[in-house]
Amino acid sequence: MKKVIQLSLFIFALIGIAFSCRKDPVNTDSSAKLSFSSDTIFFDTVFARIGSSTHRFSIHNKSDKKIIVTSIALKNGASSSFKLNVDGSPGYSHNNLEIAANDSILVFAEVTVDPQNSNTPYVIEEDIVCQTNGNNQSITLVAWGQRAIFHRAPKGFSAFAIGNAFWNSDTPHVVYGIGVVDSGKILTITAGAKIHFHTGASLYVAQNATLKALGSKDQPIIFQGDRLDPSYEEIPGQWNGIYLSPLSKDNKINFAVIKNGSIGIQADTVNGINPTLILKNTWIRNMSQMGLFGRGASIEAYNCIISNCGTYCAALTMGGSYQFFHCTIGNFWMSGSNNRKTPALLVNNWFQAASLAVIPRDLVMANFYNCIVYGNAVNEVVMSKNDQGQFNFKFDHCLLKADAEKTITTGPEFISCIANSDPIFKNSSYDYNLEKDSPALQKGDMTVVTNHFSDLSTDLVAFDRSTGPAPDMGALEKQ
Repeated sequence: MKKVIQLSLFIFALIGIAFSCRKDPVNTDSSAKLSFSSDTIFFDTVFARIGSSTHRFSIHNKSDKKIIVTSIALKNGASSSFKLNVDGSPGYSHNNLEIAANDSILVFAEVTVDPQNSNTPYVIEEDIVCQTNGNNQSITLVAWGQRAIFHRAPKGFSAFAIGNAFWNSDTPHVVYGIGVVDSGKILTITAGAKIHFHTGASLYVAQNATLKALGSKDQPIIFQGDRLDPSYEEIPGQWNGIYLSPLSKDNKINFAVIKNGSIGIQADTVNGINPTLILKNTWIRNMSQMGLFGRGASIEAYNCIISNCGTYCAALTMGGSYQFFHCTIGNFWMSGSNNRKTPALLVNNWFQAASLAVIPRDLVMANFYNCIVYGNAVNEVVMSKNDQGQFNFKFDHCLLKADAEKTITTGPEFISCIANSDPIFKNSSYDYNLEKDSPALQKGDMTVVTNHFSDLSTDLVAFDRSTGPAPDMGALEKQ
């Protein structure tokens, strides 16, 4: 009996040794992925001085086998504004971490910023990259770098509502996501305000809502991206744009610079008898797609420059009602291979439905007074007419660049116009003042200024144009 007991103990001991020596199985399947408690971590603190904020999240292994995480690392390494602590171990990167089956590890992410440093971006982004079984997954960290007012959507949403509000000039504003001026509400942006948009961000004005951006000559309102690096100063496509939705109303923008987005302003169908948009003393430039995109809208523009866009500077489509007074539309787009095939100005009275059928829409008017439309393409003016709808337009005392085989610039719609003469801008990239030999000098119609004296007696930079024998064409009077 004693021998049997000893033999049994020996067998159990062997079994125990065998189990203790067996390793837990490791999941090496390339389809096995980690899951995260959140895929984007926002650091909500708005810093008034140098400081830091810490957030934590967990990385889960939901498989029934252990996983080896090859690396967890900040994409920018030691140059990052963030730091990591993974399961109690600090560092910018961590290698060969084990996560047991159906278990997780805890990660702390910390950011330190100096909000008074003008070289710090308004929004600091960083990716934590996790590599497992050849798969790369990432978590995005987002922190506010400079002192500003940040407007963003609640967690889990891409858009946020804006009620009756004033965005003032005392502190910059940063939009993260889609800011929607809610129905029946008015967003007023005061003189000197700086509105910065993160990548993909936009301002949307809903039905019966209104945008009033009221700058001044000395304090224009600036709409641009949130990258402050000098190399981004004039780079297009950094944010989406301003969208005036169908049935928004009484929108006014005065003394503003709108730059470096995808579409500067998109204005849709008119609401009531008032214009969808009154645009004054504003420069829209460096848009990767269009500067001003009208879709059956009613727009009045005074003393505006729309320049250097990837497709059209102004696309006035789907009919509507448009009037431009002393505006300069100049497209000298130089991005990439410079193979722009679209004109600076497009006007049509139709749209193409989802069925590909062409639907006419009446063009009540598209009138241009004392304007310049020029660029580096052969044809910068395209008038695309559908005979089933009204197509009323007029160019009165304008300088136009148009291919004679495609756009006829003679006839009753063209009054005292100059065709295909270089206006001789000081610099077509950024300075649309006219040189002394410009053919556009004193070729405007003074009655246009007289009839709209409060809006046109001075030019875009408030230089007087009412005292000469005749005004210059375009938005800027020769000084």
